[in-house]
Amino acid sequence: MKRLILLAVLSSIASPAYGQVALGTSTSATNPQRSGDATTGLFSSTTGAVSVSSAGNEMMRVNGTGVGIGTTSPQAQLDVYSSSSVLNRGIESYQFSSDVVAAYMNLFKARGSKGTPSAVSNNDYVGGINTFGFDGTNFVYSAGLGGRVNGTVSTGSVPQDLFFFTSGGASDGDPYANGHVRMVISSGGNVGIGTTAPDAILSLGGQSAQTIDMVRETTTSTAGNNLTVHAGGAVSGGTNLNGGNLILSSGITTGTGTSNIQFNTYPAGSTGTSDGTALTAAIISATGATGSNAVTTLQGNAGSGTNKNGGTLTLSSGVSTGTGTSSMNFNAYGAGTSGSAANSPTTVMTIIGTGNVGIGTTSPDSNTDLTLQSGGDAQLSLKNSSGTTKAYVGTAGTFGTGSTDDLRIRSESSDILFGFSGFEKMRLTSGGSLGISTTSPQATLDVGGFARLALNSSAPATCSASNEGAIALTHLAQVCICDTTPAWHILNTNTACSW
Repeated sequence: MKRLILLAVLSSIASPAYGQVALGTSTSATNPQRSGDATTGLFSSTTGAVSVSSAGNEMMRVNGTGVGIGTTSPQAQLDVYSSSSVLNRGIESYQFSSDVVAAYMNLFKARGSKGTPSAVSNNDYVGGINTFGFDGTNFVYSAGLGGRVNGTVSTGSVPQDLFFFTSGGASDGDPYANGHVRMVISSGGNVGIGTTAPDAILSLGGQSAQTIDMVRETTTSTAGNNLTVHAGGAVSGGTNLNGGNLILSSGITTGTGTSNIQFNTYPAGSTGTSDGTALTAAIISATGATGSNAVTTLQGNAGSGTNKNGGTLTLSSGVSTGTGTSSMNFNAYGAGTSGSAANSPTTVMTIIGTGNVGIGTTSPDSNTDLTLQSGGDAQLSLKNSSGTTKAYVGTAGTFGTGSTDDLRIRSESSDILFGFSGFEKMRLTSGGSLGISTTSPQATLDVGGFARLALNSSAPATCSASNEGAIALTHLAQVCICDTTPAWHILNTNTACSW
């Protein structure tokens, strides 16, 4: 008998048996259960469902739809319900490792089936996180973010955009098609706001006018804050490295269209709390084309209405303190040698802190100082509306080479020369001699030709000490000289002049 019993036991061990475990039907009749707690374990809450209870509370239910945590009727493969307001609620993922690996939440997308997946295609949504709000009847998903394929898919490469959408209220299952994508980070790293196809590091949608601004200060009695736009700086510690340029560009035009850069400011208004009114302070425009005779115009505020003044355009150098000063330079690029290399700029005009203006010099020592830049002649030219030079004042030019009717006043070897029609007509020497039609006057007045005096029927002036030595002709062409004793008399005689 003992042998039969032992054989039966061994047979039961060697041959595993399969059977069912009966589950309880309520949280107070669970089975299997942890020893010592009759209200914690598995139970079948309803037909086709298995639940997990803890301390008499149903914590999770698995039915034919999915897994519900905090709910007895899951609507998706995993539903998590909570009425708690503590921070640690919902789904949490922790990562504990001595490396750079982070906790993940992964979303996967493939075409085909689980057994035979196939590659995703361009414009496929890969994954998303939507937020739902209850409208009193239904939950509505009107905001979210996700990934979407944007480009050609190949082995090891699935380019995706990261997008953010808001629908304005209604549920939206296709925000790209419905135009509700508000921001995109493209697979190439560009950021688009109001556009799903950013073509620069930051692009704004171009279907309507856009504004970038700082939100107004909300602290009581506090002025607005500054906004600084800063171009990139050179690497710290580098030697003689340039910083990046700050480039402002207006919109691309086509054909005969134009675009400008406009600067608006808010000038002072009346005392009070009313908002000021924006003023177009300046407009920068240009004509021509790159590499040709382009012209750039900086224009102040334009007047509007009848007999209205236009705005004053003020150019200002930097603020100085104490005995410091500041200046304004105007640079131009002259012609260089033939080729494509950039020419060097020349400071063609300077206005210093005292108000002196220098043309060809950066250190003017008078109100208007025309100075040679680097050798050659200096001149001031006057041209007509056709651009033809009609007058020169300075040291430039030689007589005999001008136009047939130009006027020249220039210096030469300390003399002042006056020319017309391309030739010298008069010279005032450094010694005070004036030559007319002669380049080398030998007397105070030297006429290289003849001089004419008008005939007078009466004395041209009262003869007095102030004009003693003056000469004049009578109506009979007699030469008279002013001598206070005896007044006007015929030359070389004491006979009074008879006019």
